[in-house]
Amino acid sequence: MKHRLIRLLVASAAAALVLASVPAAQAATTLVVDGDGLAAVGDCNAVTPADSATIQGAVTLAALGDTIEVCPGPYAESVTVSTPNLTILGAQSGVDARTRAVPSSQESRVNPPATLAGFRLEANRIVLDGFTVRNATDNAGIYTSPLSDGYQVQNNIVTENTFGLYLHSAGDQKSIVRFNRFADNNELGAAAGNGIYSDQGAKGILVRANTFSDHTNGAILFAYSPPAENADVIIQANRSTNDANFVNLFGAFNFSILGNKTLDNVNADDVAQGSAIRVGGQSDGVLIEDNVLRNAAFAGVAVRDDGFGTGVANVDIIANSVVNAESSGIDVSSAVPAVVQARGNTLRDNDVDGISFAVGTSDNSIRRNTSVDNGDFDCHDKSTGTHTAGTANFWRRNVGVTDSPDGLCRPPA
Repeated sequence: MKHRLIRLLVASAAAALVLASVPAAQAATTLVVDGDGLAAVGDCNAVTPADSATIQGAVTLAALGDTIEVCPGPYAESVTVSTPNLTILGAQSGVDARTRAVPSSQESRVNPPATLAGFRLEANRIVLDGFTVRNATDNAGIYTSPLSDGYQVQNNIVTENTFGLYLHSAGDQKSIVRFNRFADNNELGAAAGNGIYSDQGAKGILVRANTFSDHTNGAILFAYSPPAENADVIIQANRSTNDANFVNLFGAFNFSILGNKTLDNVNADDVAQGSAIRVGGQSDGVLIEDNVLRNAAFAGVAVRDDGFGTGVANVDIIANSVVNAESSGIDVSSAVPAVVQARGNTLRDNDVDGISFAVGTSDNSIRRNTSVDNGDFDCHDKSTGTHTAGTANFWRRNVGVTDSPDGLCRPPA
């Protein structure tokens, strides 16, 4: 018994030595930033020294898992974040930027030097919450790297930059863009006039519940950029007002555009503007469902072969409402057979056609749509073939008063 007790004591001592030799995990900490150099966690009026007078200084000090609190005030800097799992909180973190109405003095305002982004997020799982980012010239207000993912960009006002968010993600972990206000990002430079722009690869992203306004190129543009991919992206419950278009897709794979609302109420700029939702070349698997598209400067939904790459496939246009478009409600010119299923949409008071399929389209399915009071025709198909009414497409149970050729639609009961 005595020998066994001694062996147990020796084993316990050895285990203690092993544990003592393993360094304890460093506890996450909170750092505070104030431009005057004086602040404490949770108290920007404290007279104790802050961790840093600049955001970049605090980012440099921070370790994985830390939180950085940034007090109100102007920060004339470009911030590069290369440490994973950091949470960077502006003075309005947690406050929805879409409806935020506080004095500028209560915002953490990042105004980068010329040609630099406001924030460059270059590591996994970075949270950026509650800032105003303004005046990035020839660059984006915020950049996310295509080599990382798990971003959360939320509750930020992004305005008066060349473009708003330069959005990319590797896609292993979902990235989320939500509750932001993107407005008037039209300063001179490359990619000017976009709220969100992507051309380096974007995968596994949710863009939800943001507002966009007054962009001269478009609210959201995903560009074709091989070998990088744009895939598995959801654009949901956003609002777009007076943007040149809402969503412009090239090289988009498995995209869903769901429950968004758009409105263009500035007629003077319509000559230079485009369709509310445009699906362009080299896209495959795009669902456009339950959107309300009003006063589009061209078509409500357009499906084309042109752009970055050629050819489109598997576009479902379902249960959308398109009203008062300057051209047609749904306008399809893609010559890829069976590219579009258009079902259950409502097209009303559009200036040209409610639904329009061009010469060269074929084998598309157009069914159970309601198209009334449109300028030229409610239902219009310029193709020729052996399907409905001598066209090359399938029209079934659509409601409309005027059609060309006859037989595409039936009058309302």
